[in-house]
Amino acid sequence: MDYLSSLLTYSILPPLRTSTLQSALYATHILPPQPSHSPSFIRDKKALHTFLVVLFLVYSVYTAHTGLSPSYYTLLGMPTSATSADLRSRFKLLYPDPTHP
Repeated sequence: MDYLSSLLTYSILPPLRTSTLQSALYATHILPPQPSHSPSFIRDKKALHTFLVVLFLVYSVYTAHTGLSPSYYTLLGMPTSATSADLRSRFKLLYPDPTHP
């Protein structure tokens, strides 16, 4: 399902947003208005489309990174340089075995 939503996001949203953004930039004269299908119009459209796709990619990487589960090191409150013996003793400290007195 995530693949399908990503496919739709990257195939539908950037072209729609590109047209909207280009119209807005031309209407506010941030970019000088160009006649449709002129080389300048097409160049602007390609640049805006590339910008939006990169923006979507950055957003996707950010959301994937923030959605990651915490590591075992974080859960145990240990640095990533801790040895396996350190991790084992910390785990036993935090989660004692009730069957061993």
